[in-house]
Amino acid sequence: MITKAERELTFAGYANYFLWLEQARLGSALKRKAAQGCRVRFLVGDPDSELTRSREQDEDVALTLSTLIRVTLSELEKIRSRPGIDARYSDGHTHLSVFRFDDGMFDRFASHVEEL
Repeated sequence: MITKAERELTFAGYANYFLWLEQARLGSALKRKAAQGCRVRFLVGDPDSELTRSREQDEDVALTLSTLIRVTLSELEKIRSRPGIDARYSDGHTHLSVFRFDDGMFDRFASHVEEL
């Protein structure tokens, strides 16, 4: 879906860290897409926010949410200087990941693609 998108790639997940683990060359692919005119956007949680701390307390796991977010932020730092790649913080979507590829959308929990 990433390689087929031509206009827009949006990754709206609170941590998004799994993308970097599952797609070994994701950074290179996103830089290439941006160079071809595709808009690449990330929406991630703020690792230092009260919402993140609250969710970490609820989950009580060794690999904290703030650490997972920082994995994504570290990877984004490598590519954000490229025109067409943008990243922002959000504090309103802690349990849902939605990804948009041009006119298709993928909800990580529902595991399906819908045309808009």
